[in-house]
Amino acid sequence: MVRVFLALVLLGFVAAAAGFVYLGIFPPVPAIHTVNQTLPNSGFKTS
Repeated sequence: MVRVFLALVLLGFVAAAAGFVYLGIFPPVPAIHTVNQTLPNSGFKTS
């Protein structure tokens, strides 16, 4: 029973390492959006 648990933990670590390697080789493309309107910031009014 302990051997099966250790095998599953090892398989999880291998899957996580493969995921990190995949993200390192193929990083996600950031979403770029333009700002359409400037919002007023009322939190720093000094008057």
